[in-house]
This record gives sequence, C-alpha cells and structure tokens, in this order.
Amino acid sequence: MNSNTSKGLHNREYFFTFVVTNNAFLRTVDHVDILVDESVPVKGIVREGASGENDIDFTQDNKTFISWNGFIDHESGINLYRIALSPWCLGYEEMVNSLENDSIVSVNTSENSVLMYFPREGMFITSVIAFNNAGEPSDVACSDGIMYDTSPIEIFNLTGSMFRTEEGIACDGNQTPFLIMNNLSRVRLVKSSKCAEICRNFTFETFINTLPEISRNHSDSSISEGICGKLSPFVGHEIYIPSDKIQVSWERGSGHSQIDDFYVGFGQSSSEYLSPSLISFQRTSGHSRYLNHHSGLRSAKSFWMYIKSLSKTGVEKTIPIGPIIIDSTPVKIVKDLLVESKDNSIYIGWENETFIDEEEIEPVSSIYFRFGK
Repeated sequence: MNSNTSKGLHNREYFFTFVVTNNAFLRTVDHVDILVDESVPVKGIVREGASGENDIDFTQDNKTFISWNGFIDHESGINLYRIALSPWCLGYEEMVNSLENDSIVSVNTSENSVLMYFPREGMFITSVIAFNNAGEPSDVACSDGIMYDTSPIEIFNLTGSMFRTEEGIACDGNQTPFLIMNNLSRVRLVKSSKCAEICRNFTFETFINTLPEISRNHSDSSISEGICGKLSPFVGHEIYIPSDKIQVSWERGSGHSQIDDFYVGFGQSSSEYLSPSLISFQRTSGHSRYLNHHSGLRSAKSFWMYIKSLSKTGVEKTIPIGPIIIDSTPVKIVKDLLVESKDNSIYIGWENETFIDEEEIEPVSSIYFRFGK
C-alpha cells in the first residue's frame, strides 16, 4: 500500500492477509476478503398484501401484510430492508434516519414480506428502502396506499314516497326527544320532564335516527311538555303505503369511508335483517335510492324493509324500517251521517266507528270535508 491507503475499483474483490507477531515471535495469520461496491441497490416495487396475492386497497383489519420485489444489488447483494407505514410517501432522509411518530411505524427485515399494524385509522402508504452489504441505501419505493377503516357508511334523510304513520314521540341514541310526524319526518323537542321520561322508559327503532329533521321553533319546554304528554311513544307504529310500489331515497354520511354499494331487502320482522325472507337483498349499484314498481308484497300483511350499506373495507350496517303495511283500500263509511239544518246552518255529525279502515290498526285520525253544488 502507498502511505497505508489504496483506492480499489468498483466490483473488484480484494484479498488481504494479516500477520501479527509478538515479542515471543508467536504469529497469528488472518485473511480478509473485501468486495468494492460503489453502486446502490436497484429500487423495486411494493404493495399491500401477502406475497403472491392481489394488492389490497381497503381493509377493516388493524394489520396488513406488505410484500415487495425487484430490489437488486448484483455486487454485494441486499443486506436488509426498512419498511414504514405512514400517511404519505416518505422521503430518502426520513427513511434513512428511521423517522417514527404516532402516525409512522417502521421495521427492518431481511425477508421479502412483513406483517405490520396500523397506528390508527386512515389512509396509509408503504415506503420501502433496501440496504446492500456495503451499507448503501436504494431509492425509496412507495405503494399506491391502503385505507384502514372500521366505521360503517351512515345514511340520513331517509324518505319514503307516500309513507304515512301515526304521530308519536321517539328518542335518538343521545336521549334527545323528537316528534315523529305523519310523513316520517321529525322535529327536535326540548328534553322536558315528560319527554325525558319517555326516553328513559322506551327503546326505539334505529331508523328513527335516519329520518329527515325539520327545523321548527319548539325551544319552549312547555310546548315540548305538552306534546310529550299528549302523544304516545313511537313504538310499534305501523307505516302505511297505498300500493306495492315502493320508492325510497336517502343520503350518505360525509365521513371518509368509501361506499362499495347499498342493498335493499324485505322480511317479516326486524330481526331478519341478516337474511331477509321475503325479498333478498338487491344492489342499488351505488345509488342512494330504491324503486320497485311491483314488489309483490301482499296487501294488509306487515313487513320490514332493510337498507344495508357496505363500505370498501367490508364494514356493513343495516337499518330495519317498519313494520310497513300496504293499505290499498279506501276508508269505508259503515253508518249514516247525521245531517240537520237549523237557523240557516247545516250541522253534520257521525257516531264513533262510522269511518273504518280494515287494513289499518289505528282508528281513522283525520277527516276532511267540503261543501259544493
């Protein structure tokens, strides 16, 4: 060597022999082989998913396999890989310095796949860098990303064409009382004494939370107290439609979950939401509406409708709606009306149960009249 220094050539192997002799003339001989590798490894490709399987873009599991290939170093070979999960594609300096925080997790391995856990829910990108046996890192390779999400697709503003019901009081999951209107809209009430008592003592169907809310000035607790004292809890109230034509629409929540599709099915009770017995789940092809001109459901037989949302990560949520009754017959007048003319006035009256509807369980709630020639 020249001044104890020597410059080797790239991709050349050098052999060194060391002889060490002590004062007793005892010797130790050792050999060292050195390969000069001035090139960095070739960057490969990375994806979420086990080796040999398809790329995964969405998951509800808190962990995922990550695999990669194509990282090559012809001279000294690959020594190890550094893999990181983060909300963005990490840069060269971030990967070399092993940046970690509450949003980034990383691991080193000599294998070509690894199982990693997400630090939280959200969109994550995998970054991989390879180090050769000379300690030189490759460029960073990043995946196309994976969404980790366990939240369902929420629906709201559920509206049914020609859906009618009897007014009542219902409460949401936060024990907030609402007046349920005849057209299946709701009005927020003040949690007065009687309203709070209804919320404590009764359990309500989950579709109550999806109904459209109408803004009305019921901020006066005395008004809410009077409404809750007059109307019954909205428990078991039938929903009536005039024919077997079923038309509903809704809106989806604004969360980060991505929709795979909506499904609508029909069964005989609220408990059949997993496997409807009357009409199996039908896709809406991503539309927030459902229309069936001739459902085939029988008149005067109560049934339930189920709206199921499925996210890209596979999370399902089903809302049972009912009981629903097809009421296709008009109200019958079974007794004569009482008509009397007195002092230039006409008085019309009727006895109880003069107007009946054989398909409705509740008595006729509204009667309209007009005068004409």
